[in-house]
Amino acid sequence: MKNIIITGCSSGFGWLMAKHLAKEGHTVYATMRNIKTTNLQSAKELLDWAKTNGVRIFIKELDVSREDSIKTAIRGIALACGGKIDVLINNAGFATSGLIEEYSDQQVHEIFETLVHGPNRVTKAVLPYMHRYRDGLLILMSSRMSSFQLPFVGIYSAAKAAVQAMAKSYHYELKHSGIESVVVQSGSYKTGIGEKSIIVENSAVAKKYGDWYRKTKEKVVNLFTTYKEPQDMRQITDLISTIINTPTGKRKLIYPVGLGMLETPIHEINAQSENMSTALMEMIGV
Repeated sequence: MKNIIITGCSSGFGWLMAKHLAKEGHTVYATMRNIKTTNLQSAKELLDWAKTNGVRIFIKELDVSREDSIKTAIRGIALACGGKIDVLINNAGFATSGLIEEYSDQQVHEIFETLVHGPNRVTKAVLPYMHRYRDGLLILMSSRMSSFQLPFVGIYSAAKAAVQAMAKSYHYELKHSGIESVVVQSGSYKTGIGEKSIIVENSAVAKKYGDWYRKTKEKVVNLFTTYKEPQDMRQITDLISTIINTPTGKRKLIYPVGLGMLETPIHEINAQSENMSTALMEMIGV
């Protein structure tokens, strides 16, 4: 059984992954922000559930936007598990929507801090322990939004595209070290992630766009938040379990899930990207 770190476990995918993987017998270090304040109840409920079910879940304070918080958390986890960290699941995040012009520079900075710099910081904090054993698995939760662009989700798409590109580069950089990096590219699920959304600061900008603004925003937001038949989030937990249980060297780079009507074109985009990377590396002899 493996020692697994999951970020963003106060709700949504992280909450469900922690339970699912712990029930499979793994030791789960479920991390979240503010475990003594806003997430106190979430932390307590998860620990109570673990005790009731006789599984190993440990709660650790970790804010992916703060390097000191990350270093403290990872050091503590490494000490607790004897330095053998088998799996890191970079899951923490939030949704956001608005015209790019509506976001302040500070808001764009905050979004990239959590969705891009955060996962990279946590990954770099964990990698020394994986290098020590020449073994480990990095799983990054991305989005189908990384593959295309629409109005009102430009900043979110940009962040997801950036982090997916980073995770794919980690895949090629680390594969000869015994460490694997994979991407889970998910569609829309009712996770509660929208409740953490950043509210745009420059809302007065909307007046410049007339009626188009209201009509288009409503349609775009509904495309990703309204479900006639909500997707089962067990698709995600089952997939994560499958990835973890797949032997090293047999895992794929990208695992799309719940893509809906966009499944075929996104698979095509992913295949083209992988083929291009492979061809370029062969061309330069690496």
